[in-house]
Amino acid sequence: MYVNCMALAKAVDFFCALPQMNAASWTTMIAGYVEQQEGVFAIRLYRQMLEEASDCCDELAFAIALQACICLAEKSSNPIGSGPPNMEAILEVGQSLYADAYRRGFSSSATLLGAVACMYSKCGMISKAESMFSYLMLSPNAPWSKVLLIYIEHGKAKEALLWYLQMHVEGKHADRIALTHAVQACEILAEKYDTLSLCTLQNRMIALEIGQALHTDAFKAGFMLDVFVSSSIISLYGKCGSIIEAEVAFQEFLQKDIVSWNAMLSAYVQQHLGERVVSFYHMMVRKDVGADEVTFLSALQGVSMIGCLDSCKQVHFAIVCTGSDQVMSIVSSLVHAYGSCASMFDAEDLFSKVVKPDVALWNTCSAGHFKDGNSVLTMSLFEELRQMHMRPSEVSFLLAISACSHMGLLMQGLEIFVSMRKDYHCDPGIKHYGSLFDLVGRSGDFKRLQDLLSRIPNNNLTIWSCLLAACFTHSNPELALETFNRAMISYHKDATPYVLFSNVCAHTDL
Repeated sequence: MYVNCMALAKAVDFFCALPQMNAASWTTMIAGYVEQQEGVFAIRLYRQMLEEASDCCDELAFAIALQACICLAEKSSNPIGSGPPNMEAILEVGQSLYADAYRRGFSSSATLLGAVACMYSKCGMISKAESMFSYLMLSPNAPWSKVLLIYIEHGKAKEALLWYLQMHVEGKHADRIALTHAVQACEILAEKYDTLSLCTLQNRMIALEIGQALHTDAFKAGFMLDVFVSSSIISLYGKCGSIIEAEVAFQEFLQKDIVSWNAMLSAYVQQHLGERVVSFYHMMVRKDVGADEVTFLSALQGVSMIGCLDSCKQVHFAIVCTGSDQVMSIVSSLVHAYGSCASMFDAEDLFSKVVKPDVALWNTCSAGHFKDGNSVLTMSLFEELRQMHMRPSEVSFLLAISACSHMGLLMQGLEIFVSMRKDYHCDPGIKHYGSLFDLVGRSGDFKRLQDLLSRIPNNNLTIWSCLLAACFTHSNPELALETFNRAMISYHKDATPYVLFSNVCAHTDL
């Protein structure tokens, strides 16, 4: 009772005052610690039980103790005191628990095996977790949903779907949770790749086909009345680009709440349908559905797509009315939305009122100025960020180097690039090198470009593309040839270097 009422201290006092403790009292107290995310105390109490009442250590006690390990792994805590995360120590405790359970004859328990598999998964050892699955399949009470969740947490969509198929082969009927996890696996499959490659399109087609079958199963089983099932299906259709089917699924769901409305709103965002996002948001307002952080973030993304200042101000008003203007992610999205609506005055005004803006908000405001063509203010914000002894992010450096490129500030841009690694220990990425080449290329300093060329990795097409484009702009066929030859080492099958190099050749004597 005390644990359920969040009164853990009183629960401990009551437990310690018991004249005699049995298995139920021990396991209840250990479970109380786990429920309150106090994994270290749960393990300590479990060890105390082993010393004082080892006969009370049953199958349930082992399972709860393993849940304590899972709790610690999720929090990335150190069970031996404060300090950095110690997954090895958590894993050692969990393996000791399983070994002890095995000696006591509990190794065939589906509950225990499921907990061990989950513990391995949370410790990042998916192969060890999978080794438990073969034992789980022998149990009539196998926790199929838990296995599906483990695969999903590790992004293993295909394995999750194969496991779901195995459920049907074994004659098991999927419940709401299992079906939701199967739909989530399809979502992972649909968004596995970022580009519109053939592999991505094939994955989306497969995910859509499986999702349609799952939708049919959910409809027949009456699961479309469940908000999580229906919302997952709507979300899947959105990620597969099948908006019409998402809308049909949304209409099928009779008892709509904010979760299902947000799912449909996110589906429109996913497909960059800004007009529909804004229109759907206004419908939510008219129907008095309510709004949460997800609603506002999606609505602001829609506003940013269409650049409608009136809609932006309407969403802003609703955000203020609900008190959500204190949420930093929403404020950052608002600043971005105002910038997309070509109203940097409003964006700057909003930014200036934030007492402690984080780096993400600084970047959003800087990006707004850069998009507005005001590289001077972009650089001003970057310098102000450094003067306040805040650590610039990779995005901060990218914006600053790009601003220098647009203003022709070669030496300042190079200083920022060097400072990125030297002063902030931040390794430059693809886009940083691309902006740097653009900066040096615009200045026509190809001697410096050749020096940079010898320092960068071969395996990035974006870098070579930027450099070839700079060679075209400044008519430098010699460097273009050298760049093209280096690009061919890793990208001889890609058409982009050939096209860019042919452009250089067509405008020079090469």
